[in-house]
Amino acid sequence: MMGKKIKVLVIVAMLLNLFDIWATLFILDKGGTEVNPVMAHAIEVGPWFFAAVKVILFALATILIAKRAPKFLVWIVVSYSLLALWHCYLLWKICSLSSYGTMVTSF
Repeated sequence: MMGKKIKVLVIVAMLLNLFDIWATLFILDKGGTEVNPVMAHAIEVGPWFFAAVKVILFALATILIAKRAPKFLVWIVVSYSLLALWHCYLLWKICSLSSYGTMVTSF
């Protein structure tokens, strides 16, 4: 059974993943590119397919890590927090440059 700290880390990781999905799709809609070839292919299939693949794979991996090596959950949360900050920066650039019609690249 998972302790409270582990459950909180899993929930935070899942929420960060959902933000990553939304931000990625938004940035792609504004002209960005997906640099992960697996996710780029999933996006080509469709945004709902991309979201489903990302949610399912991330959830399975996160739960497996929580059960087998919970100390790595902190690193997942830190990594996804940094990714979320990158997305926030890109979103800020989109908003500040939108009147000029310029775009930046996304992960």
